[in-house]
Amino acid sequence: QTSGESYDLKVSVKAGASAETKAIYDGNGYMQFESYDRFYGAIAKKSAPTTAIRVATNLGYEASVYYSTFTIDDATATPPTFVGNLYSIVEADYEEEYLLYGVFPSARLSTTYSEEDLTDWRVTVPSSQTSTQTEWNGDYDAMVLEPTTISAATYSYDDQYNEYTCEDDSTTVRFGHLFGFCKMDFKGVPEEYANAPVRSVIIKATGENQAIAGTYSIDVTKTVAEIELTPTSSSATITLPSDGSISISDYVAWFVAAPGTYDVEITVVTPLVDFVFEREGLQITRSTITSPTVNYKSASDGSTSHAIDVTGETWTQTLTSSNCITSSYPYRSWGDGEKKMGFSLSWPGSTNENYGQAEWASSGVYKQLMARNTVTGGKAVLSSDAAFSGMESFKFNLGVAQSDKAAKFRILIVNGTDSTEVASYTLSGSLGMAGQTYFIDNTTGVTSGILQVVADSLDTENIVRPFLGAISINPAPEVYLGESAVKVEKTAGSGETTCEILAATGEPTVTVSEDAAEWLSASYADGKLTYQYTANTDSKRTGTITVTASGVGSTSASLTVSQASATAVTYKYTITAEDVYNAIQAKIADGFEASANTYYALDFTTTATGTEDPSKTMTVGFTADAINFSGATAESFTFRYSFQNNAETGYIQEAVVYGSKYVSNSYYGDMVSRLSKDGSSWTQLTSSISGTNVSYTGSSSDYVSTITNDIEDYTWFGLRCAWSTASITKIEVTFTVQ
Repeated sequence: QTSGESYDLKVSVKAGASAETKAIYDGNGYMQFESYDRFYGAIAKKSAPTTAIRVATNLGYEASVYYSTFTIDDATATPPTFVGNLYSIVEADYEEEYLLYGVFPSARLSTTYSEEDLTDWRVTVPSSQTSTQTEWNGDYDAMVLEPTTISAATYSYDDQYNEYTCEDDSTTVRFGHLFGFCKMDFKGVPEEYANAPVRSVIIKATGENQAIAGTYSIDVTKTVAEIELTPTSSSATITLPSDGSISISDYVAWFVAAPGTYDVEITVVTPLVDFVFEREGLQITRSTITSPTVNYKSASDGSTSHAIDVTGETWTQTLTSSNCITSSYPYRSWGDGEKKMGFSLSWPGSTNENYGQAEWASSGVYKQLMARNTVTGGKAVLSSDAAFSGMESFKFNLGVAQSDKAAKFRILIVNGTDSTEVASYTLSGSLGMAGQTYFIDNTTGVTSGILQVVADSLDTENIVRPFLGAISINPAPEVYLGESAVKVEKTAGSGETTCEILAATGEPTVTVSEDAAEWLSASYADGKLTYQYTANTDSKRTGTITVTASGVGSTSASLTVSQASATAVTYKYTITAEDVYNAIQAKIADGFEASANTYYALDFTTTATGTEDPSKTMTVGFTADAINFSGATAESFTFRYSFQNNAETGYIQEAVVYGSKYVSNSYYGDMVSRLSKDGSSWTQLTSSISGTNVSYTGSSSDYVSTITNDIEDYTWFGLRCAWSTASITKIEVTFTVQ
């Protein structure tokens, strides 16, 4: 053998048919290995039995790891056989016999590939485990291979890889269980809860020994009887999720745990109540099954009801992408505050699989889809796990995601076999994902029970997808004013705005801020807020009107009223195409030479006139960056770039622009409006713009755009055509000087 040659060792080992070899064991008999079962195996020299030999991950690769995968060849064979390849064993490590070690299944080994110390391999007992009602999950068990001698004495030479291939297919190995098992059932619960479905079981070690699960260091060179589990990281809890299909009286909790004696707190979670059992001295023994029946009503047992009393308070749930009921999370714990309630979906009478889903409606707003597939039974039910009490009113947002479908929604309070309908609504999908929001007074007299939202009368052959948005029990009042701020003239007057009051008890109260009580008053009636103000004889003044609605708590909304000063004058000026044309002609008359179809700068002035007193006037200056002198007429002119004030005027209240384009609220619009506080920095308006097509001069291309502004600091007005040109016929601007 020359330098650089290596060996590939193919090993086939038979699992001996004794009690220690069982991959899955329920206490009643041997259960076969399953297809794709595998363990990790390593070899060592007999002269160095605790040091793994380096091998390769694939044929022809350089040796770089310390164990290989042994996969079952035929799970139905008697006995079953595992086959593994230990590639690229270097010549210095070749011996005719090796010691073989291993851990089954491979999923339980957390040792890294770089680990060659066979006395410190790591195995894990998961803290979250699934199981059936007849056995634990074999993936969570862990067995070690009894140290076994294998032969590499017979081999053949491979010219392609310059390697020797050795085979051993005659060895029988035995496995031994590292962990213990528990088969636990529950008896003696109150009769009214005997059929409550189990959602999870939580076993928590509470005594001195709490390492019931976690990661443990083991020496795989020893037999299972000699191995000690040394925790490297531990968990005091094992959780067994359940799909809710088995009642507590029939449920069997199977789990794998580290051997030891534990004082435990066992919590059985059901929709209606959590049962808590405290037991001392639970013994988990390696390779055997502990089978306790846990009887309720021992002195230390207790229960926690999931029922919630919401009397006199508001309970709400805000839906997000991460808390909706889905196929992965068939039930959820809802409640924005400390009081949580489980909710789930069901589809009575349906013959197909269905699930809920989070549906994006708008920025930051999600809806709970009550069905994702066709509801063959025609009904989807969203139900609370347990009872609410003190339900006096509700707020629901309901809708249908398909525009061509409809659903009948019913709000029910259920007590046993009795159902009380609080309200019902038939909705179509024409409302879109906004849905419809309802405030409902519970006038049934039934205020306690399980809360259900039923989407009924669904198309049974096509997808409908009803949804729930906002949900609130005993919602706080809501107050919606038509506007939050108004500006009024200096003379006496009055005004009104819409005022919607929801979920309130009685009429709202209306107050005026103390600093405005002498000149401002207000009242509410029939959905409107009316206010009156006296004439102002002094400087500008501001008052606040507050509307407060009471119910479960109270909610307020405010209207700010700003009154112009006694000296305030409101002006309006109009710039017509004829004004601009005359300014161009005056400049040309002064000797300016204008070329055809060429744009030039232009400065000009116009006169603003008082709207209440026409004898008051004010000169307003304008600067245009570029106007087509030769194309200007008394009917229209064309400009590009900026057209704006060249001096401060006053608070710009409104501007109306007549021209060939709309004033846009988009930055990339053909023509945009701009305001400024100082004449140097300008802000483009992206709201408060409305436009209509008009026939101002008889041309079909004429438009009128109205720009409104509520910010009094803006005292300069302008237009800009950044990407094209615009033809203007007239501009009207209203402003106020305090």
